[in-house]
Amino acid sequence: MRIVRCGTIRCWQIGTIAALVCGLVSLTIALCVYFSGDPSLWDCADNQNYFCDSGCFSGGNDLDCDTLPNTDSDACPNSDDSGTYNAQKACKCENKNQCDHSQGVVAAALIGILLLALAGAFSCGAVPCCCFARKPNRAEMVYDGNAPPGHPAEVVSHPCQMVATGTPVQAARPCEPEVLPSMGDSGAVKQV
Repeated sequence: MRIVRCGTIRCWQIGTIAALVCGLVSLTIALCVYFSGDPSLWDCADNQNYFCDSGCFSGGNDLDCDTLPNTDSDACPNSDDSGTYNAQKACKCENKNQCDHSQGVVAAALIGILLLALAGAFSCGAVPCCCFARKPNRAEMVYDGNAPPGHPAEVVSHPCQMVATGTPVQAARPCEPEVLPSMGDSGAVKQV
């Protein structure tokens, strides 16, 4: 039987679940924003913003994009490059593919991936394994005399329950308060 090296299993479980949920939410939002809309950020990036110009824009336009023609052409109006040109989609890409927006989507995706990796690392503490686990020392083990043979020792963290020998026994004795003789009538109590 292995126990967690530091902290408690419950804390590692909470950390694992929190990192997993936050990572999935962040990654889901990034993917939804990246692939939603017509044209989506994916379409704009894949088709060079429908204007034969890749990258993001620092400012939008004030045009009503729906009034522009929505026809695809293989000729780029301002260059000799080959690519898909569509005036309406180019106008929408210029408004949608803002650098702040595109970089925010990439940041959300990276944060989601990092949180998922962190959840994977925290899971080693939630189920003690790898470098998060260690073997318990004798002071941390209490053997259950009623357990079937070959059953591993139950690990407890109660400081008053310890076993001095390797023989299966119940807890040595329960903790009882003991009045310190030097404290007189102050009623100070010490745990044994």
